[in-house]
Amino acid sequence: MKTHLIFTIMLVMAIFVITDANAVDDSQILPKDQPNFDPIISSEIIDGKTVEIVEFNCKLAK
Repeated sequence: MKTHLIFTIMLVMAIFVITDANAVDDSQILPKDQPNFDPIISSEIIDGKTVEIVEFNCKLAK
């Protein structure tokens, strides 16, 4: 039982060290990880109500 506990603690510490080593220090989103769409927001008045239309131009759809 004692050996099982030691191995479990070692496994948890190894996972923590690996994820901590792979983490980015400044936590910025890289350009390759940003969304690949540029929304275009336009507003129109339809039947006396202001309607905002959001259009997405996805790079994959082109």
